[in-house]
Amino acid sequence: MNGTLRVVLALAPLACYFFMLGVWRSGRSPRVVPGPLDFGLLAMGLGGLIAFGPIGSVLIQVIFPGPSVWAWLALAATWALLALFWLPRTARRLVVYNVEPSNLNQAVRDALIELPGSFAPTLTGFEDAEHGRGVAVRIVPGSRTGMVEAY
Repeated sequence: MNGTLRVVLALAPLACYFFMLGVWRSGRSPRVVPGPLDFGLLAMGLGGLIAFGPIGSVLIQVIFPGPSVWAWLALAATWALLALFWLPRTARRLVVYNVEPSNLNQAVRDALIELPGSFAPTLTGFEDAEHGRGVAVRIVPGSRTGMVEAY
């Protein structure tokens, strides 16, 4: 595969992911993104770098007898399959960009008031011990990003 094409295939998905991340973090109000969408774009961005970048180059030389288009496609398909196995873990997750930690906790608390059951604050979020369900709220320090995950 041509070196220029490999550079484009390695960096273009990562550039698209960073562009989307910039769009989500811009603006005055918080942006809520479904977990599978956020993970899928991250996997796509890293997948280009892993499959067609330096890591892929080493893997092609180790695993396959020689570099060919089929070897590169097999490596990219393997990465996509690994990402699909991890994707269901993100189904109950929301990622909130451009949010203050106190505002996110208050918004989750206000939303849980409308649900049946009594949710009590815990170290990781809110929990309804009687029904065995809860919501974990994680804040990424210094990035104005939070994750809300139901369990």
